[in-house]
Amino acid sequence: MSLAKFISRLSHPFPVLFCLSIIAIVKASADTLQMVSLSAMVAVMFAFTAGLLIWAIRKKRVKDWDISDRRQRMKALTVLAVILSVYVVIIYMFANAFFIRLFFMFFVWFMGFFAITARWKISGHVGVLTLAIFSIIQWFGWRFWLLYFAVPLVAWARVADRRHTVHQVIAGGMYSLIFEIIVRSIFI
Repeated sequence: MSLAKFISRLSHPFPVLFCLSIIAIVKASADTLQMVSLSAMVAVMFAFTAGLLIWAIRKKRVKDWDISDRRQRMKALTVLAVILSVYVVIIYMFANAFFIRLFFMFFVWFMGFFAITARWKISGHVGVLTLAIFSIIQWFGWRFWLLYFAVPLVAWARVADRRHTVHQVIAGGMYSLIFEIIVRSIFI
């Protein structure tokens, strides 16, 4: 496996969002029981979603982990939108206010990504990583600014692995940057 492919796999939106969710749960949980129960719920949600993708790959419903075929990608993103809608309701019923806002922000980001991807492919890897780094810096301060260096590394990996063009990785990062500016101007 090449370095670019390894970085692409490591920076896939599933593990990035899962790690960010766990960090958010630890940050926002009032007690250990809430932290454990929210972590378990999120783990089940991510496992189900990743399991569904693995099933789709094995059954040849999608070509590969990156869902590089456009028609397959749009079908998969539609299914994911429905699943995320159910997850939003579940999170709303069981989570605290901080995590509800965070998950709803993920959901709105995804719907925007879905709308853009319906017209033009942008990098979800770069977009999700940019969103995650913005969130971590907002929560814990600028001492984590070095995380920003991961974004061009992942962008390079996606282009080197021939999954995206330079314009597509820039658009993925810019989408998250603009999204963050809008969200922060509304909620802060």
